[in-house]
Amino acid sequence: MINSKKKGFTIVELVIVIAVVAILAAVLIPTFSNLVKKANMSSDQVAVKNINTLLATEFVNEKPESLKQIVDLLDENGYDVDALEPLTEGYKFAWNKEENKIYFLTEAEAANYETLDTGSSYINEVVNTFDNFKKEIEKGKDITLSANVTEADEVIIPAGANVTLNLGGFAYTTKTSNENVAAISEYIKVSAGATLTIENGTFTGRGIMNNGTLIIKEGTTINAIDRNGGGCIKNKPGGNVIIEGGTFNVPNYIAWEEVNKGGAGAVCNEGGTVLIKGGTFNSNTEQYLISSIEGGKLTIEGGTFTAYRGTLAAESNGEIIVNGGTFKVTNGSQSGWLAYTNEDGKIVLNAGSYTTVTENTFTGNIENNLK
Repeated sequence: MINSKKKGFTIVELVIVIAVVAILAAVLIPTFSNLVKKANMSSDQVAVKNINTLLATEFVNEKPESLKQIVDLLDENGYDVDALEPLTEGYKFAWNKEENKIYFLTEAEAANYETLDTGSSYINEVVNTFDNFKKEIEKGKDITLSANVTEADEVIIPAGANVTLNLGGFAYTTKTSNENVAAISEYIKVSAGATLTIENGTFTGRGIMNNGTLIIKEGTTINAIDRNGGGCIKNKPGGNVIIEGGTFNVPNYIAWEEVNKGGAGAVCNEGGTVLIKGGTFNSNTEQYLISSIEGGKLTIEGGTFTAYRGTLAAESNGEIIVNGGTFKVTNGSQSGWLAYTNEDGKIVLNAGSYTTVTENTFTGNIENNLK
């Protein structure tokens, strides 16, 4: 007779098996985790070593000024800038600017440094529509135009962003008003703590309002066409503007009696600092071409400045220092000044060439050091 009874594990045997598995898990899982962590840390340390070798090779004579330069270099050399985070959990790749080195640090140690995990935000985006332009630049990304952009609304460069706007030889044009109405707001606005560099093309419209740092490169043209007085550049308290070159035009689109008396000037410094290294500045409006007010300080190293009414004005504790440049007023039928201040402003003329067709040349608090 065949015994068909099947045998199984007894409870004691099951308990023993479970106990053995639990013991093995308690021993092996931490060991395996440690092996994975060590492998990740080793890989991260190799990545840091390779990046630092690249930095040492590229930046021999000078250190990079921003993390963006490093990210651009990594992108050019095949690194995935969307995945610049360590494999090791709880760690960051941190940039020591003074030493120009990348360190592999815990998140707490990296808190006082810029970290490479933000790298993808620095990569240049090529755009050909305003919607894409606004979406990417307000993320703090660099932009290169691949077509003309028209009817642009207000754009805000966020605090902490360091953005280059390469116009790509194309034209960027904001919405403008042709009515005698309250001022509209289609500026590009640079937030406090942000940096915007504009190069290689034409910006036309209401203008740029700066609360952070604004850099205009040679090869850029800025046309102020809004009849509500947007001007080319308005620099607000705490703002810093550096103009390395370019062309700035303010046509007279409205009559003197209308809103803002003919528009604004090319540069209005309202409490910040401005350095003009060169460029061509033209205005046919009743406003002064270059003005510094509300305690602002503006320095001119060179450039050509041609205006209908006046080239320079300093009011309300504003100051202008001129170390070079060519200045001309074209209005011969009305009063016009090359340089004007009220009792609270100051203009210092250390150098430059000055031409006017009116009897009024310098009026107000002018320190004339011209020979």
